[in-house]
Amino acid sequence: MTPTAYPLQWPIGWKRTQNPEFSKFKAGSPYQESIDINRQLELMGATNIVISSNMQYRADGLPYARQG
Repeated sequence: MTPTAYPLQWPIGWKRTQNPEFSKFKAGSPYQESIDINRQLELMGATNIVISSNMQYRADGLPYARQG
């Protein structure tokens, strides 16, 4: 199965945590965060990046700006 950005898909074989916590990172806009994450992954040599979430994404892989 090829992963898609929407809807959220958890990696096969990975269990979700039983006790989730709030992120300790300062959140910016989803658009800027997507750019930052992609940049960091590219610096690590990642290719064919798919960020899966419950947000809808544009054809270029960045999220639409006006989502809750």
